[in-house]
Amino acid sequence: MGGWASLMCVGLLTVVAACAAEPAQTVLRLGFEDAAATAALADGLKPVAQPGGGFALVGDSRAGGGQWNEYLQSKVGLLAAREAYRLTLDYHIIALAEGAEAYALFRRQGGATRGWWTLAGKAGDRGRLTMTLWTGGAADWRLVLGIKNRGAVAIDNLTLETDPAERVPDLTMPKPERTWTSPGRTTYYVDSAAGDDQRDGRSEATAWKTLTRVNSGTFAPGDRIRLRAGGTWADYLSPGGRGAKDAPIILDSYGLGARPRIDCQGRWQATLYLRNTEYLTVSGLAIGNQGARPHPNRTGVHVVLNDFGDAHDIVLERLDVTDVNGSNVKDDGGGAGIHIGRSDTKAGPKSRYVGLEVRDCHLARCDRNGITMYGHWQRDDWHPNLGVVIRGNLLEDLGGDGIVPIGCDGALVERNTLRGGRQRATDAAAGIWPWSCDNTVIQFNEVSGMKGTNDGQGFDSDWNCRNTVIQYNYSHDNEGGFLLICNNGGSKMPANIGCQGTVVRYNVSQNDGERIFHLSGPLRDTAIYNNVVYLAKGRKVPLLKAGNWGGDWPEDTRFTNNIFFVEGETSFDLGGMRQTAWSHNVFFGTFASVPDGEGNLRSDPRLRAAGAGGAGFDSLGGYRLLPGSPCAAAGLKVERNGGRDLWGGSVPADGAPAIGAHQP
Repeated sequence: MGGWASLMCVGLLTVVAACAAEPAQTVLRLGFEDAAATAALADGLKPVAQPGGGFALVGDSRAGGGQWNEYLQSKVGLLAAREAYRLTLDYHIIALAEGAEAYALFRRQGGATRGWWTLAGKAGDRGRLTMTLWTGGAADWRLVLGIKNRGAVAIDNLTLETDPAERVPDLTMPKPERTWTSPGRTTYYVDSAAGDDQRDGRSEATAWKTLTRVNSGTFAPGDRIRLRAGGTWADYLSPGGRGAKDAPIILDSYGLGARPRIDCQGRWQATLYLRNTEYLTVSGLAIGNQGARPHPNRTGVHVVLNDFGDAHDIVLERLDVTDVNGSNVKDDGGGAGIHIGRSDTKAGPKSRYVGLEVRDCHLARCDRNGITMYGHWQRDDWHPNLGVVIRGNLLEDLGGDGIVPIGCDGALVERNTLRGGRQRATDAAAGIWPWSCDNTVIQFNEVSGMKGTNDGQGFDSDWNCRNTVIQYNYSHDNEGGFLLICNNGGSKMPANIGCQGTVVRYNVSQNDGERIFHLSGPLRDTAIYNNVVYLAKGRKVPLLKAGNWGGDWPEDTRFTNNIFFVEGETSFDLGGMRQTAWSHNVFFGTFASVPDGEGNLRSDPRLRAAGAGGAGFDSLGGYRLLPGSPCAAAGLKVERNGGRDLWGGSVPADGAPAIGAHQP
């Protein structure tokens, strides 16, 4: 037997329930000897006799010229909804050309995929692959086997069986039963150590003990619910009622000590659950939701509207949201530290948030995401959230995405720090990015440590977004790059209006990876100006990588007044981009080629200390211009340029600005 191939599972995080006592049931066991049994897997399969005897399923793309060559798509209906499966198979690599890869995955009819298993190795290698799948609510999953580029592989001894220990139990949102109503303008106290639920809860001396007393209440304008510092509760918190504009409901803490911590320990989908409320402030609590195993849709804080209409002035501030183990598979439902959503039916009024702020919170070890939103995002159902502000938060060690507003108009995402995103997810994820939003401003944020290259950028202007402004940010050491701008050309109106009018200005990218700028799909009217990009020695990274997501390429893209300071090596891959202009940029260092354009320079921009950035904006002084820099007053005037540089200096209203992020 030849050497065993390395098996790399990319894409599936298994979520598990305690069903181990139930035995597995065999669905299929195939040696590819019996034609009738083989047909149960897929129609039209033709097993091939093997030199050593027996039969195998063979995939062979050596005679073709395509990139993706799928030789098996199992029948729909073979895999049932809400079931866990384990599939094993033996394989023998017959041949693999350079750049070829034999792979396996699960895919739904709509195109969603789960997992990516690579059968790595050289000709003659043999191995055994084990794949697992939780189907969720879908019964249209298929097993797909294929070869990327040219190669051949033989598959034998395929076994598919249920895996009861891997089933995901149903979890629901809390369902509190309201039994009493507050008169309003009353303060209530809860003390996990010294409280007593038989008391009235209206003073520190008569505090309640459990959250059950809070969860059973409907609160009124001016009420305040206070949890004792240092207290801990293994439960959920879900007060009812709503405040008023001049008398919000406040949920906070009292006393000295650590922030009161609530963790329902995975028994519910959310630990802090706020449904159909407004004029509410939650401040100074610690929230967790860590079950025994990861679970889809698990959150620490979940705010939701259901046929509510406009919900005004909700504030989440100074919360520590840590250790939330949702699923790191987006298509399963993922999970989040903080999620703000809606679940409207057609029977009631459309819901949205009008004035919502998440500020000064700390999120750590949250899977999949940090802070996410949802709304009426389709253009034929456009009813955007308004007045959304996500400010001053610290996010660390996230499984997937960082901050993602959805279905908003005029969202402001500023002064947040994200350190370490996409640490466990293998599907696409990025740092800070709007989806289906208009007029988003993303500014003064620092994103670093995004892992992997399935996206993996610090920032993104995405699908169905108009007039996104990404300015005054610091991106560094992100494996996927600095910036993604993308749109799916296969999705059009009435749902998707496209990605239009993105502005990217006065940002610093230092030692980001894979591709600094990734522009893909039918983007329109994109302006990228007065940024500084630095690549250190030893780094070989494309500065621009273009793609045609959905069959079309970016159009009308303008790179103006940027400094590209390259001590490593870089290149440009414009693909089929149309109407791309390069004007008054500095290309300093090693470039495979430089795009043509007016006013571009190849000289040293004379930065104070390029590459010296560390953690925080205070470390960026090295990207200021030295006296005598050729960049001073050498740029092209840009209309509506924001009026200031990265450090607050004024950009001239008339006359030529400097090239780069600093106006001396």
